[in-house]
Amino acid sequence: MKAAKELLGDFAGILITDWHGAYHAHPASLCQLCWSHVIRNLERLSRRNGDPGELGLWLARVARIVIRLEHRWRGSGGGYQSQHYRRRLLAAPANFRLALEQGLAQHAGQRSGNACQALLHDESMLWRFLETPGIDLTNNTAERALRPSLSGGKPASLANPNAATGSAPAS
Repeated sequence: MKAAKELLGDFAGILITDWHGAYHAHPASLCQLCWSHVIRNLERLSRRNGDPGELGLWLARVARIVIRLEHRWRGSGGGYQSQHYRRRLLAAPANFRLALEQGLAQHAGQRSGNACQALLHDESMLWRFLETPGIDLTNNTAERALRPSLSGGKPASLANPNAATGSAPAS
């Protein structure tokens, strides 16, 4: 948590988060859940046998549709112009919520039910992008930028000084 606080500092904007507990200190009203992470979790659920797996498949499919619709809305007529895609996106939260509620009712007390309950609890963070057009649906850009420092590794040009200059290593 300390590292997350140091990383965020006085950041007061919308945080696109992977749902890691370290970011819970940031106000939920300023968070957008990363849809790539949501889909990854739903795909994990879809690998379960029986009804839980079917639930995971359905929810992951709906999540991918949300991403596709948002990308089409973003790219329409100079950006965010198409009312067709906007209407479809505005219907998505109710449809997704219904599927989560059904999943919770059918699988209460099980891992799949707990996953539905967690998403319902943080539901407002799924749809922040509808209120604030232009924010990304994923934190992929930030993760790529931080990856070398988070893993303790260095970019290739820093790890091997010869790579940056194109000179051969000394033998």
